Amino acid sequence: VAGADEARAAASALGTPVTVKAGGLEQRGRTERSGVALDLQDPEEVAAAYARMAAALGAKLAPAVVQEMVPAGGDLLVGIEQHALFGPLVALGIGGASADAAGPPERRVLPLTDVDAAALVRSGRVADLLVAPDGAPRVDVAGLEDVLLRVARLGFDVPELVALRANPVIVAPSGAGVVDVSARLAPVPSPPG
Repeated sequence: VAGADEARAAASALGTPVTVKAGGLEQRGRTERSGVALDLQDPEEVAAAYARMAAALGAKLAPAVVQEMVPAGGDLLVGIEQHALFGPLVALGIGGASADAAGPPERRVLPLTDVDAAALVRSGRVADLLVAPDGAPRVDVAGLEDVLLRVARLGFDVPELVALRANPVIVAPSGAGVVDVSARLAPVPSPPG
């Protein structure tokens, strides 16, 4: 959106709560001054947040994005990486602000099957956050598995996708939502000869 009126209209069309994100920043935080206004409850509040962000960020706000607010939950990282020997890998790890300090994510070679996605969710560092010791899901595990399968399919089908980082992917009992994504594309190398 390019103005407070468009932000208001987008919130009306989506329903609330929503979030407003600055499109012109390399990295965003969780405050208006760092490019994000969270949990806005009505279209007028959205327009006011847009106006405050425009005053604070100037041209770095545009184009802004109005998105449905993802329910509160655990922050995870889902990604695609290229491995020199194995090709594209999907990654799942601790996300949010502590992603880099949490240690390396679990990785699987593509293509990823539904069985692979289920095993990935139930192993490694993230398993205790997602599944109780008795195997009962604490959050929408099926929703997270769907996100993993979709990201993995993208990584498998698009050879130009060198890297993708979805962080955070918020997983709650009521669903899983991708909140922020960055991707890097590059030409596919020509085969030798």
